[in-house]
Amino acid sequence: RIVRALEVYQLTGKPLSWWHQLEQGSEISRPSIHSVTTPSPCLIGLRWDRRQLATRITARTHWMLTHGMIEETNALLDEGVPPEAPVFEGLGYRHIVAYLHGTLTREALEPLIVRDTVQYAKRQMTWFRKEPGIRWLDVQEPFDAHAMAQRCLELGKRSWG
Repeated sequence: RIVRALEVYQLTGKPLSWWHQLEQGSEISRPSIHSVTTPSPCLIGLRWDRRQLATRITARTHWMLTHGMIEETNALLDEGVPPEAPVFEGLGYRHIVAYLHGTLTREALEPLIVRDTVQYAKRQMTWFRKEPGIRWLDVQEPFDAHAMAQRCLELGKRSWG
């Protein structure tokens, strides 16, 4: 709540309590849309080394398959969800459905999901490289989410002046 209140104040110059009074029908006049200035968004992209990314995708795929993704898919099929349902369009699900129907071996399952996910990540990077204004931060192992969030905040503050 505190973070949200600070964001509102930083973006509008008015405390959150002022905005709440507006909602409660007080006499404060509403500002026009042009009187509220907001900073331009700071677009930040995280860029992994391709080998490190592939290693992370492999580990994540293995973890998902050993921690319930197959059972989750089987439960949905058992409940009558058809294999062509949108829920099965996510990465890996069509291969798991094929495995559960006996047309794919367990040994072939994991490498296929890894391959599809790596290809998807490549397509994402191709897409985002074409986007103007993204500030790229290189990421390495071991990944520290807190430190990366700090770097992103600092970069955002610098871009907002």
